[in-house]
Amino acid sequence: MPASRDKKENDGDEDRGKRKGNQKGNGDLGGGADEDVLALVTVKPGSEGRAIEEIEDLFARFNVPARAAQSPVGGNVIIRGTAAKGLLAAVLGRLQSASVQRVVIFTAVTSSDLKEIATACSSALKQLMSKRQVSTFRVKAKCRATALSEHEVEVEVGRRLKEECGIPVDLSNPSVTVYVEVLGDLAGVALGRYA
Repeated sequence: MPASRDKKENDGDEDRGKRKGNQKGNGDLGGGADEDVLALVTVKPGSEGRAIEEIEDLFARFNVPARAAQSPVGGNVIIRGTAAKGLLAAVLGRLQSASVQRVVIFTAVTSSDLKEIATACSSALKQLMSKRQVSTFRVKAKCRATALSEHEVEVEVGRRLKEECGIPVDLSNPSVTVYVEVLGDLAGVALGRYA
């Protein structure tokens, strides 16, 4: 998965209300009933508190309707709120923290059930395909605090996408990379393009 300083472009619907697969009020991750999980920020273990303060300061400075909270899995900060994805990406792109390793802004969020993950990935990729030409894809998974393995997620999601979207896998030079972040009972999907 690209580092937070990389210029990976996340594709998807800018209107938060139109995004499919977004799960609200995700159990142990806290949050109000009207807040979506928007992003995951991976930080150096032990620096979660400092990273949360820096993110919260940015949100306050730019009036972003979102908040940062430590996840149950160390080294990860969950961003929740109602902010538009474009605004969130622009503001989080201003992070200057040495503790931040990467930022993933989700296109969709679902449970960590493998079938649900594959369905969310398929919906996100089909939505992108309705807007842009997509000739190949690959799946990259990161799994933490779950019985699912990264390989298991990549294989099953890849199989479903190939079957449902009708495009081939290209592991070396895909037109789209489908990122899956599994964190306990939560799974987030992000789409990245490479030039």
